[in-house]
Amino acid sequence: MKTVSLLLLVSLASSCLAGVFSPITYPNTSNTSNTCAGTRIPLYFGLLMSFDAEQFDGSGAIAGVNVALDRINRNCTLLPGYSLHYTVANSRCTRTGGLDALFEDTIFSPGPDKIAVIGSGCSLATEPTAEVSHYYNISHLSCVSSSPDLTNRNRFRNYFQLLNSEVTIAHAYFAVIQEYGWSHVSLIVQNENLFTETIDILKQLLRAGGVSYDERLFSSEGGVADLGDEPFNMDRRIHLIMCYASHARQLMCEAHSRDVYLPRHVLLTPAWYDANWWRVNDNTTCTPDDMETVLINSLAFLHFNFLDRNDTSNITSEDGLTATKYLKRENEQIGILPLNLTSSDYAQYCYDATWTLLYALQNTLEDIADNSINGNLSEAYGLPSGETFTLSNFTYDNNALSRIIFRHLNNTSFNGITGKVQFNSEGIREVTKLFIFQFRKNSSGFVNWVEIGEVTNNDTDYILTGEGVDTVWPDGIPYDGIPLNATATVHPAVTSVYFLLATAGIAFAVVCIVFNFVFRKRKLIRLTSPNLNLLIGIGAIILYFNLYLFIFPVEDPIVVSVLCNLIPWFTAIGYSLCYGTIVVKMTRVYYIFNNPTPKKAKVKDWKLFLGVFALVVIDVVILTVYMIVEGSNIYPDGMTGLHACRVISREFPEQTEGEIIRFFIYVCRTQARDIMLGVLYGYKALLQVIALIFSFSIRKVKVKGLDDAIFIAGSIYVSSIVLAVIFVCTYTLADFLNIFPVVFCTGFLIGTSVILGLVFIPLMVGLYKDPEGDTIFDNSKSTAGGTTVMNNNLQTRTIEGLKGRVTELEAIVASTGGGLAHSLNGQYSVIEVESSTSIPTQAPVMTHDERREDMLHQIAGEAPRERTNTIWDNEDSGEEKEKKTSDNSSV
Repeated sequence: MKTVSLLLLVSLASSCLAGVFSPITYPNTSNTSNTCAGTRIPLYFGLLMSFDAEQFDGSGAIAGVNVALDRINRNCTLLPGYSLHYTVANSRCTRTGGLDALFEDTIFSPGPDKIAVIGSGCSLATEPTAEVSHYYNISHLSCVSSSPDLTNRNRFRNYFQLLNSEVTIAHAYFAVIQEYGWSHVSLIVQNENLFTETIDILKQLLRAGGVSYDERLFSSEGGVADLGDEPFNMDRRIHLIMCYASHARQLMCEAHSRDVYLPRHVLLTPAWYDANWWRVNDNTTCTPDDMETVLINSLAFLHFNFLDRNDTSNITSEDGLTATKYLKRENEQIGILPLNLTSSDYAQYCYDATWTLLYALQNTLEDIADNSINGNLSEAYGLPSGETFTLSNFTYDNNALSRIIFRHLNNTSFNGITGKVQFNSEGIREVTKLFIFQFRKNSSGFVNWVEIGEVTNNDTDYILTGEGVDTVWPDGIPYDGIPLNATATVHPAVTSVYFLLATAGIAFAVVCIVFNFVFRKRKLIRLTSPNLNLLIGIGAIILYFNLYLFIFPVEDPIVVSVLCNLIPWFTAIGYSLCYGTIVVKMTRVYYIFNNPTPKKAKVKDWKLFLGVFALVVIDVVILTVYMIVEGSNIYPDGMTGLHACRVISREFPEQTEGEIIRFFIYVCRTQARDIMLGVLYGYKALLQVIALIFSFSIRKVKVKGLDDAIFIAGSIYVSSIVLAVIFVCTYTLADFLNIFPVVFCTGFLIGTSVILGLVFIPLMVGLYKDPEGDTIFDNSKSTAGGTTVMNNNLQTRTIEGLKGRVTELEAIVASTGGGLAHSLNGQYSVIEVESSTSIPTQAPVMTHDERREDMLHQIAGEAPRERTNTIWDNEDSGEEKEKKTSDNSSV
């Protein structure tokens, strides 16, 4: 028999090498006639296998058929009077190749009609052949195919399948995914029905189990190149690959170049590839060792049971062959193959497929032994009267015999070498176990897969049993790549630093308020309106306290929502109390210095308080309207606009080393909020512009006692810059959890501290140098706008003109001996000063000190004291003033 096999396969090799695959018959009929008494009629079936196919090479499965036929044809009690043979053809694992093998090399090949077909080498070739074989009344069995499409009995009417349907493996994938708690997987799928329909079932299971997935498809023609430069989704760590072995090798090579393997990644592949499939050289740039680096500890899944090569127990087929003896015979068949083919575990299924056909024919033979059935068949096939119908009378154009064979195939039930052989109503073998393997390197350094678990179908659920987690994953269950959502908070260093600075600012503001209250009756403090200074201090405390809300590290969205809505209130009201008070104080200074009339109505403090209150009311109105509008807006997530929403942080990059951590922050940012902030900032900006105009107008005021106006003007410049920076940052850096608080807090720290410092520190220094305010009215340095407060030029010109006129009159009197004085009596009742400026007859002209003192009282909101209508030169002494009074009286 070995000689016959060798001759057959040498002929097969010669045909392949020549580029033409001619049908080969096995075993030779001349070698079967002598084993049993009498002449045996040969029955033929077609054996369609894929040789040297890129997608799948199943030629090694021929060995299983050969072992079966050797045992069947030697047993004279099996199919008595007949011998069983096949003609082999190459389907090339393609649709067209399968049809060519069926029609050209099987149905229409020379010789008798084929009573059945076993094939066609893979699902791609089996689908078209099984769909048309029933038109020729051929019973079709497959020992290699498992496409879900083949489960349609209406399309594949005479088809029976020894493998469980591929779709059932989806339950094994899902059982493992659930067992290890993976909830984030990547699916890389070849766009063929064999794989896509399995993946469709798996996707249904994943969705029901709450497992997210990313699916990537590639075509058989385009291959892995269809996936682009990044075939793997690196955001996921569990990659399930469903494709033929040739594409799997390309993916393994891509995985090696990208480090897509343990400990960071896990690959899940089918286990039905050929043995050592990763060692096939098909022009990949990776070596077998590179492939093994990727495969070690990866998982492989199988929807049918391969024979345990280490099992010596009597797991037998009906002929009593043990597993060990079968494997020996199979290896003998593989060993004599001259085509450099690798062994195939599918040979075991083809062995059982051959026995399945044998039992169906055996039962059919028993049926046609019945005279009535035989007569009916003879009549159906048009045999001469009295001629007995035999199995060799089968023809393609009559279905009478094929219906009997179909019935017995449908009722098949025996213990094959691969387990129980039995078919469901669709002609698919019923298998209740699915198998999981892991690639491991043994003590000899060889890589092979080891069964680690089984998934059993108990009609209601799939149950995983097998090795424990510690054995399968010694370093722990691999991470699935689902980002761990972490809520980022303000960095502790930022919180600590600004907490201390804000606390120091509050303490400084409290010191200023206490100082203002304790010394409020001192002349220097009283002249700067201590009541308004109190508002500045309170506003500063609110602004400093507002910094706590920014730097408070919180993860609870409710707390964040509360803080988000408090911050605009604290910011707006604190600003209005602090900066608004500055503006109204500058308004009074501007008002007085641009209206220097002595009897100008004074501006009382209560009027300024009213102005500050108006600013606060505007803030309250804007914020209240916003709260009402946003409180009534319900967003798709069911929350109102007042609730914080979670967004991905732009400041904290996603952590990809080890576990993927994606950082989120809670922000309060809606369109209505942006509008509200825009209105608030616009309103504050308008106040800043007004303050800048006032500060520019009084920039040269240097009246002692009004020095705070200069400092306040400086603080307005600083605060304007701060407000501009904060406005820009609010709309550009709001999602930056640390940067935005740093900029915001720094801005308000600087602006608020500058105001407190420039308002209160000069007062503290002035009070230290002059506790009683004795030098407040020292006019040595007091100027306003480059001119003296008393308009010294006016007074000087007036007095000098009077002096000149007196001198002129004295000369006239002296020259006339006194006579002129009488003649002038009554004619000069009014002295006209021939000068560019005349002295008002009603308005009093005061000294510089008196005018300055009145202005200080007016700024402080107090009434100036009463004085007589006298004119003093601010440079004259008391004696000179008395002399001038005497002179004027004489005049």
